[in-house]
Amino acid sequence: MSVAGLAGHPFICKTKGKLAVIPEEGFRPCVLKDVYISEHFPATFVSESVLTLAGCSVLKKGSGGMVADADEEPVFKITQQGGLYFIKGEVVLPPPWALPRR
Repeated sequence: MSVAGLAGHPFICKTKGKLAVIPEEGFRPCVLKDVYISEHFPATFVSESVLTLAGCSVLKKGSGGMVADADEEPVFKITQQGGLYFIKGEVVLPPPWALPRR
């Protein structure tokens, strides 16, 4: 998958896999599956439609918001910066040996 970066330079997402999300503010960690990953880009895009297909709901208000799971339990908070929403927390890439082979 080819994607244009924030600086306008295209790059290639060579891997589709899992990301662990460790949210701030005491929310439980979760794993995002089937995410396009590139070591050349400092952000990972997760489509709102993919979240809703997974049973999550996305609430946006002003420059912030929250994502809840199918049981309406909060999963993580989001904050808007420059037109994009970011997870409030840390995202951890799996070690290279855990990624699928190309």
